Amino acid sequence: MTCTNRLAKTSDFLFSDHGSICLLTPASETAKAWLSANVQDESANWFGNSLAIEPRYMDAIAEGIMADGLTIG
Repeated sequence: MTCTNRLAKTSDFLFSDHGSICLLTPASETAKAWLSANVQDESANWFGNSLAIEPRYMDAIAEGIMADGLTIG
């Protein structure tokens, strides 16, 4: 058996759905910059390093992230 090393492209954001809340975690410097430019600090709810989002808003946020060429995993 031969093993090969592959460099996997990592996502800019990590997403996790917890039912009544979703967590969006920036996983790259580009993602951190995107959040800084697109999310107002006074309205942001942070849970550690993750942005806590109501599920009803996640689709619009994800569309904005992907429209700007970033990825969510």
